[in-house]
Amino acid sequence: VAADGGPCAHGLAHLFDGYKSCALDQVPCARKVIDAHEVGMAECASKCDRTCVAVSLFESRECWVYTALKGQDIGDERSILCGRGAPPPPPTPPAPDTQA
Repeated sequence: VAADGGPCAHGLAHLFDGYKSCALDQVPCARKVIDAHEVGMAECASKCDRTCVAVSLFESRECWVYTALKGQDIGDERSILCGRGAPPPPPTPPAPDTQA
């Protein structure tokens, strides 16, 4: 659980406890943006910009921002992975006016 009681900040969904293996790849899909004592999920989530698809918080200390979710799910109860929900579908266009 995050220092602020998490597991996920508003707008993010809990994916699982752990991280994606791609975070440790030679060309990683995630980068560590905070390494401090007592980081909350809200602070971590605030680092999620428009290219971000998910964030993970390790031991309420390390915040990682993901640009892709690929590779294997690595289960770890010390880490929380939260992802952005799917974007809402586009609005339905109005029906054509057939009364002419």
